[in-house]
Amino acid sequence: MGDRFYIRTPGTRATFLPHPEGTPGLFRPAEITINRHGLRGRVEREDDALRILAIGASVVEDIMLNDEDTWCERLAVRLGPRVWVANAGRAGCTSRHLAIQLEKLLPQLPRFDIVLVLCGLNDMLAGSGAHGVERAPSLKTCFGEGPGVPRPKSTGGVHPIGEFFALWKQRRQRVQLDDWLHQAPADLARHLDRYAVTLEQIAEINLQLGGGARLVFITQPYLWRADLTEDEKRRYLYAGGLDDPGRWNRDPHTPWYDLMTLAAMGDAYNEVMRRASRRRNVPCIDLAALLPQDPANYFDDFHFSVAGADAVAEIVARELAPT
Repeated sequence: MGDRFYIRTPGTRATFLPHPEGTPGLFRPAEITINRHGLRGRVEREDDALRILAIGASVVEDIMLNDEDTWCERLAVRLGPRVWVANAGRAGCTSRHLAIQLEKLLPQLPRFDIVLVLCGLNDMLAGSGAHGVERAPSLKTCFGEGPGVPRPKSTGGVHPIGEFFALWKQRRQRVQLDDWLHQAPADLARHLDRYAVTLEQIAEINLQLGGGARLVFITQPYLWRADLTEDEKRRYLYAGGLDDPGRWNRDPHTPWYDLMTLAAMGDAYNEVMRRASRRRNVPCIDLAALLPQDPANYFDDFHFSVAGADAVAEIVARELAPT
């Protein structure tokens, strides 16, 4: 194992606990299992007729959902018993992380027919200075284990992450009037340009190392829309605070992007992906446009509920059909 990279440590299990306020609609602990490749889901079989690798951040990883409830697993079920969908999601990753991950993983993993890349959210947060997402990816943030990445001391256990979502939502409700940010940062265009360059790199890496796998981009959906009720904002929204979430409660005047500014920035990143798709002739599943902005599909601003994951799987399965 010493010369291989792993998104997560192979053979480990973990449990993530929901919270009635932090993760509305989720009621049972999420059991996470990692296979010998360091990915969620089963391993390959000789009789697989279609093999799909899904890579991205937390909206791919789906840590608040049981293995069988993730959109990757629901996609496999919808496509048929001889379909393998390997989940390479890792929370916190930007497109620059994904480029490094694909470069290291594609040569060592089994052959794939399709590589799905869902990204943009963390690039947007990093570009706007929110949530403390790392600006310069390292091997340690790209992988849970591998050459130059020491094996973690703790790889399993029970994690009450639902409580953190509850605390973050409560903190957003305390944002003071003068601390709301109503426009994107002045240098956002520079970050959008870098995102475009990284998508080009991802396309090139897949072309060189994908072993014939077809690359498919997926835009980032989110709940942000102007007509959310105050109760829906309270129940579902937390995103947009500047700096690291661990500091939000220590600074009563943390600046916070309002939901429509977040939506505008998210739209801008999705449009960059659409343009990259056309430029490189890479198919793009416009999930941001196809998934209804219904609170039933989410438990926060952008992470999927069980119903949302199933809806995502239905859309992706339908869009992949012509391929």
